[in-house]
Amino acid sequence: MSAHMKFSNIACVTHSNHRTINRALRLSRLTGSVVQKPLQAGCPRQLTPHDVKYLEACVEHTPARSTVKWSVQ
Repeated sequence: MSAHMKFSNIACVTHSNHRTINRALRLSRLTGSVVQKPLQAGCPRQLTPHDVKYLEACVEHTPARSTVKWSVQ
């Protein structure tokens, strides 16, 4: 779209701010994706036995949706 239209026209057509369009096009050029990577992914958590039981109950409640087998180490 940016090859055929000005940034301001794209912003108008998509009802977006021109800064949003500029950021998306910049990310697309630099990374090949328009999704920003999070600054911090978060901290890994140790599951408690209560957490494991809750997850197992969720899987047992909807077995068709689960394809991964859980194992407690």
